[in-house]
Amino acid sequence: MPNKTNGSRWSAKERLIHVERIAYWRGWVRRYDLCQRFSISLPQASADIAEYMRANPRALRYNGRAKRYDFLSAAPCVFGKPTIEDAMSIMPERVGNFGRLELPDRSVSSRISRDVVQAIANRTGIEIYYYSVHSGTAAWRAIAPHALGYDGFRWHARAWCFVDHAFKDFVLGRIDRTKKSDLTLPSKRDHEWETFVAVRFQAHPALNAAQQRALAMDFGMRRGVGTLQVRKAMQLYAEVYLGIAQRVPERFVRA
Repeated sequence: MPNKTNGSRWSAKERLIHVERIAYWRGWVRRYDLCQRFSISLPQASADIAEYMRANPRALRYNGRAKRYDFLSAAPCVFGKPTIEDAMSIMPERVGNFGRLELPDRSVSSRISRDVVQAIANRTGIEIYYYSVHSGTAAWRAIAPHALGYDGFRWHARAWCFVDHAFKDFVLGRIDRTKKSDLTLPSKRDHEWETFVAVRFQAHPALNAAQQRALAMDFGMRRGVGTLQVRKAMQLYAEVYLGIAQRVPERFVRA
């Protein structure tokens, strides 16, 4: 009895995703690619490719001369939007294919992260020993977190601060230790967190037409203007990323 692929099973779906990923980015796929990656038999690999061709009929064409399946460049992807990270994952592991800047590790203690997440889940307060760059202090502070935010570099706890009596952001990596608290999240609305705003940006007008076009392409601008929909509480982080926190788009000048 010939092998069959049940595309609804998790393991089978992972193989179908791999077929599409490697065929899209490399331009072709062979049965051996599946055998090597998933330690399956050639008949099973054939069944997987046949199942993918049923799921995406106009994507693959068998190339008898090269004994492979070529991906048609105009074909759509049916197992997710392609990303450059996918491309790196299928590249051969040899020096020179790609490079990645290793930035300083800004990881957070799993114990501290868990304590904050549990406080959010249970709507309880928590005491944190917090190092503040803004105020230049280190002290215990009672907060009631209600959400987590990621600015592209760091995780923040969005929380009610019982010291300043306001909703504020606390960088998880600056929390040294925690203690339980009897305080609870007050019945107040965090309007800045709930409100979304549009951050509009464009290339610096001092740049020439080619430079402005280059940045418009790089940042996905339309008609020379880009827009990000962000929570008002995270607007500053978006502006810092874009280089306009001081309303001086230096990032665009240097790009």
